[in-house]
Amino acid sequence: MNPIANLDRYIERMCKSIPDKAFFIDKVDAHIFVDYGCADGELFTFVDRVHYDYKRRYLGYDTDQHMVDECFKRQIPNSYFSTDWNELLNLLKAAKKSNSKTCLILSSVLHEIYSYLSTAEIAEFWNRINDFDYIVIRDMGVTRELNWEDTDPRDILRVKSSNFPKSELNLHEAINGSINNKKSFVHFLLKYQYLDNWKREVCENYLPFGVEDILGRFKETHQLLYFEHFTLPWLKNKVKEDFGVDLTERTHYKMVLERPRRS
Repeated sequence: MNPIANLDRYIERMCKSIPDKAFFIDKVDAHIFVDYGCADGELFTFVDRVHYDYKRRYLGYDTDQHMVDECFKRQIPNSYFSTDWNELLNLLKAAKKSNSKTCLILSSVLHEIYSYLSTAEIAEFWNRINDFDYIVIRDMGVTRELNWEDTDPRDILRVKSSNFPKSELNLHEAINGSINNKKSFVHFLLKYQYLDNWKREVCENYLPFGVEDILGRFKETHQLLYFEHFTLPWLKNKVKEDFGVDLTERTHYKMVLERPRRS
């Protein structure tokens, strides 16, 4: 895994979408929240400040000890953070004895799991999460049909004649396929602004599966409470400004799933 070249810039970009990442708070009846890939804890900071509830408990997991240390510095009430998933599981087991419902948050983390973990580790991840009462996901995603669609040649020309570095575009195509393919083209538009962390970002697979696949994965364990497939307005405006391209494809999704109550 390539390191994050500009950590401050990386965190700054993540924080811009925090209000939207908190979309779930009025959709779940839970008091124990687990943020899987919590980064510096900004999501829980926002939720506690804007949607305060003294009954809530916040648990965060991240593989980066530096991020976990930053979380503790925020001094979020009723919170605990760790790089040890088993430690958090033990805390969950203790908390669930009070019959409090649990909510797992997967915010912009699924694509990283598929980018950096082995097949066995990915399978282990899915096994970890089935026992949560609620699962909240917000990430990038497109429909499967983009795999077989061609990009408008005029849009390709607009990108290739822009100021975006040709060497970096070539690297994207070497890793993710020609932008003549619509999925690769949209993939490029999702990540082209991250030039300061390009060596890391260009290798990440932002679109590891179709939105249809994630909807189907939970059919046996959870029911769908909320789903939205959309294009980020700021991204659409930025792509138009930088390339003159109209981004009409839906690029992000939000969903809330609930595990049926056991009789």
